[in-house]
Amino acid sequence: DIDLLAKVTVIEDTLDKTGLKMLYQSAQLFVLPTRGEGWCLPCVEAMAIGLPVIVTNFSGPTEYMAERHSYPLNINPGYTASGTVEPNTSHLVELMLHVDQNREEARERGLLARKHVRANYHPEIVAQLILDRLSSLISS
Repeated sequence: DIDLLAKVTVIEDTLDKTGLKMLYQSAQLFVLPTRGEGWCLPCVEAMAIGLPVIVTNFSGPTEYMAERHSYPLNINPGYTASGTVEPNTSHLVELMLHVDQNREEARERGLLARKHVRANYHPEIVAQLILDRLSSLISS
């Protein structure tokens, strides 16, 4: 039945920072079942805006995601030949249903994610960490 399918909107325009922020703010959840990421800036941006996130618990996102403020997505055992992983689709469905059925919990996790990102990954904090590290390398 066509009524059971999710509504999909394709945005062909390039979004500036304001447009991207508005896109995040219009969403209820950020989902990225990726096979591998570096830092995953979109995930951090979604967290900074207060969105609950479901992202593959592998590679870069493991540095800032925790179950208390996000929904880490399990991976299937093993690696591909290119060193990536396969997100566990059963767990993805379970997490998405859980968020849909527990919206207040998801909202609270989103708010905790926002606090976590702002306290640890605000550009001024990251800049100071880089300066501190460079200073320690220079003085060594």
